[in-house]
Amino acid sequence: MSILFVGAIPRGIDTSEITVYTESGVMYLELTGFTTEYRRVDGTLILSNDGSVYPGEVEQEIDQEKLLEDAKVSKKSEVCLVCNTTITAGCDVMVGGKPEHFRLTTDDQLNLFGKQIQIMTGSEKFEYHEDDNPCRYFSKEEMQSIITALMAFKTYHTTYCNALNMWIKASETVEEVQGIYYGCEVPAAYQSEVLKDLMKQQEGMA
Repeated sequence: MSILFVGAIPRGIDTSEITVYTESGVMYLELTGFTTEYRRVDGTLILSNDGSVYPGEVEQEIDQEKLLEDAKVSKKSEVCLVCNTTITAGCDVMVGGKPEHFRLTTDDQLNLFGKQIQIMTGSEKFEYHEDDNPCRYFSKEEMQSIITALMAFKTYHTTYCNALNMWIKASETVEEVQGIYYGCEVPAAYQSEVLKDLMKQQEGMA
C-alpha cells in the first residue's frame, strides 16, 4: 500500500491503523496490519503487511541515522572543548579603573573559592595575582569584584554550551549539526530561562 504525503513524510508516523476519508470527510476505509515500511520514494511511503522491505533501503536509512548520531557526538565534543578552553583562558576584570586579566583553571577556581571564604570570615586584604604578574594584595572590594566577574563568566559559558548541546540533540539532519559552532546565536527554542537572563545582563553591561 502506498501513501502520498504533501511535503515531507512525518517522523515517527504510526501506521498500525490507517483510516481513509473522502474529500467530503466521510470515512470509507480502515486498514490495519500495514506496520512495516517497505520503501520511501520522494514523498511516498510504501507499506507492507507481511514484514517485507525493499532490498537495500533499510540499510541505507540505518546508515543515515548512524551518520547523524556520529555527527552529534562529534559536534558535542567540539563545542565542549571550546567551552572548557574559553573558561580556562579567563577574562578581563576592571580593577582600580583598569582591566586586568585572570585565568580560570581548576586551581584558579579553587583559589577563588578560598578567597570567598576569607571574605566571609572578615579578612580585609587578599593575596592574589593577575596573569603573568607578581602576587600582590587586593582589597576586599577588589577581590569580591574579581570573584563575581569570573564566576559570572564561567556561568555564562557553561549555560551557553548547555544550550548548544540541546540544539545538537534536537537536530534532524547532519547539515544542521554541522552548521552549529561555538559562538553562534542559539535559536530561541533552545535558550533556557537562565541563558536568556544572562544574555540580558550582558546587554545591559555593554
